[in-house]
Amino acid sequence: MKIGFCYDRNIAPKVDSTAEDLTAEYETLETIEALKEALLMLGDVIELPWHQDLFYDLQEEAPDLVFNITESHGSRNRESYVPNLCEILEIPCTGSDGLALGISLAKDLTKHIARSVGISTPDFHVISKISELNNLELEFPLFIKPNSEGSSMGIRRNSLVKNMEELKERTAHILKTYRGQVIVEDFVPGREFVVSILGNEKPKVFPLAEIIV
Repeated sequence: MKIGFCYDRNIAPKVDSTAEDLTAEYETLETIEALKEALLMLGDVIELPWHQDLFYDLQEEAPDLVFNITESHGSRNRESYVPNLCEILEIPCTGSDGLALGISLAKDLTKHIARSVGISTPDFHVISKISELNNLELEFPLFIKPNSEGSSMGIRRNSLVKNMEELKERTAHILKTYRGQVIVEDFVPGREFVVSILGNEKPKVFPLAEIIV
């Protein structure tokens, strides 16, 4: 089997941002090498790091399968780039398709869809500019984060805000640093767990992991 391995080089994208976690979504060289070694047990591996001409690399190499861990950079559609390119070229690609990745990266869209099928989520409001906070109909404490980032980007201890002064200060910081909308939510206290499931017909549940701050 000829496997195309798509990943990001751990290099900060050329954007006007002071975010200290700008490359948080990208894997380390050690992780990339470990994944490559695992994939070599299944077939020949062609490294296809993300860049704007990746379409032509995929077209030329024509792998039987693409193992994709790219996050890319740019708009909120960035995680959809590689799956969409593979779909155009009719190359099977691991992970979710472009539609699912695009929706899930936008937290407000994910919440709207979840609510439409009866799944409860904290009340929220999406902010594009500071003045919109004056019309906020949520009660403190609140939790604030970028609306279209992953890997906990923009989330710190001061993401939990208890008054309007803290809310405006944190909102201004995220708007300036991450160049995107801010989502403000009701704070829900409790423990956070990650549950990984592999398979569809006979799914295997892996050991639970708890995220401790």
